[in-house]
Amino acid sequence: MQVYEAIVKGLESAGVNTAFGGNGENVASVMLALKHSRVRPIMTRHEQAASFMACGYAMYTNKLGVCFATVGPGAFNLFSGLARFELMTALQNDVPVIWVIFNDGEYKLVKLYQIATYGESGLVEFANPDFAAYAKACGADGHRVETLAEFESAFAAALTSGRPTVIDAKITRWALPHYSTSPEGVIPGIWESLEERFRRG
Repeated sequence: MQVYEAIVKGLESAGVNTAFGGNGENVASVMLALKHSRVRPIMTRHEQAASFMACGYAMYTNKLGVCFATVGPGAFNLFSGLARFELMTALQNDVPVIWVIFNDGEYKLVKLYQIATYGESGLVEFANPDFAAYAKACGADGHRVETLAEFESAFAAALTSGRPTVIDAKITRWALPHYSTSPEGVIPGIWESLEERFRRG
């Protein structure tokens, strides 16, 4: 089982019907996986908004709030949401929210574009903080995972705990394959996307 499949299966089994995420390659893949599930994916233009929305959704619906972010600016944007109010609000009000950060330590498409176009990257290489340690310091649950098995275990624990939880998934991109929009595979998924685009005009 891959990470995205584990997320879909876990959310569906927990009765979650909505999940939030910002922009980013890994988050987009999660949202595509959710498109073929009973969970409604809501993408935001900014990860901080996804954090706000997940917390607000959980608070006002009494359902589990879930949001995703990817490494680099996405993780820091989500972190700014955590560091401001959401994590402490969720803790003080016993609001169940799960924040998942795909922290694979790579900049992916932006960096690849810069290298392909200019022969070098203008990005500063820096390490993200330990988001799980921050969560624990605030009194929330925090999991730092480095394998698919650890992720599945942490995600299952987060789904059943009913507590605010941060999962810092330090999993390489090679463990997170691109998700096809079609259950038939990548090529049929591309073909279906093109057909749908042409139908819409």
